[in-house]
Amino acid sequence: MRPSYESAKHTDELRVIEDHAQTAQKLSFYRGYAGAWGNILALAKLDPPVKDIFFVDTHSGAGRHGSREHPDGAVLGTPLIACHEARRLQRRYPKLTVHVRAVDNDKRWIARLLQGVQPFLLTTHERDRVDVKLYPERFEDMLPVLLDEATRAKAPSLWLLDPYGLQIPYSVVSQLQTPRWGPEVIINLDMLGMWRVDAAARAKVDENVDAVTLGDYDAQSCLNELFGGREHWENIADRSLTFRDNAPRFAAAYAERFPGFTYRSHYPLRASHGQLRHIVHLCHSDSGKEKFYGEYLRSQDFGILAGRHLDGVAKAHAAQRYWLSYAGEPTSVDQLYEEGTQPWDKGQIRSICTTADEERYARYDEGEGVIEWFKVRGEDPTEQFYQPTLFN
Repeated sequence: MRPSYESAKHTDELRVIEDHAQTAQKLSFYRGYAGAWGNILALAKLDPPVKDIFFVDTHSGAGRHGSREHPDGAVLGTPLIACHEARRLQRRYPKLTVHVRAVDNDKRWIARLLQGVQPFLLTTHERDRVDVKLYPERFEDMLPVLLDEATRAKAPSLWLLDPYGLQIPYSVVSQLQTPRWGPEVIINLDMLGMWRVDAAARAKVDENVDAVTLGDYDAQSCLNELFGGREHWENIADRSLTFRDNAPRFAAAYAERFPGFTYRSHYPLRASHGQLRHIVHLCHSDSGKEKFYGEYLRSQDFGILAGRHLDGVAKAHAAQRYWLSYAGEPTSVDQLYEEGTQPWDKGQIRSICTTADEERYARYDEGEGVIEWFKVRGEDPTEQFYQPTLFN
């Protein structure tokens, strides 16, 4: 019997995603936006045309989140979502090369993520092979290195900064304000990250804002580092309100600290477990700004609220059912729709086929609308490449 390795799992793998609405919403809009961002650039009439793009995840974790509803007991995290979207883009655009870079300062999580990315490194299909590089380093050290790599390649880059807490110094993040070949940035701003103990943070968010920001030395130091100076946050709050009610003001002021970007937006994430998070989006393109906002709006409705828009878990179950019916056979989107073994329209079936490809049930050709269902489901790379010594 294989020994238990629960203690080797990342916190995200042990927490149930269905109980953390903010994380579920983040994964939803990141998945929806990452591929759309790549499509926009691949089709853009630029001179020279875009040949390379980068997905950069500066706080990657181990790449999976626990789930009680998904048939495999886990859903993809942001670095693996980036890999799947990279593969889809390369299949769709033969002249485009997509690079994925993931950073985490804990070597255990990079080692575990390395297991998950093996299919993108070892595949025999040329357009399925993704240039993935993982770095067990501090993001502060890797940000200038990866920014230089993308700049030298004259490649647009989409950066996700999703730290635990507010450990993203302005002096580091401000380097992302660069000219034409600069990046687009998504920051998951944890306003409770100025405190190390979640219970203490939740107790303070309903206090008067002065008691929080002016009465706690550690909180002030954290805000000073985040904003790049006390003068950028000290006078933005409505002092008659609680810290919770002032969170949008802090997020707006933080976004404005990046004037090198044409558009600087911020959006609140759904509340869960007393967390207080805002997504900051920094970009130069009006189409990117509008598309991101659209995906943010859609991400607010998932699970039973999603209606005809299938969430990841629903698509995973539907993909599994199709595989049980068609294992070893080729089918098409039109055929699946006409046979009506499941009650989905063609758009939903296409999204289910994409999930079937991701979940190792099949290989899906989006351009032709044809899917080859595997006779035997592909192996889970986290099982196949498991090395317990990496986590001791």
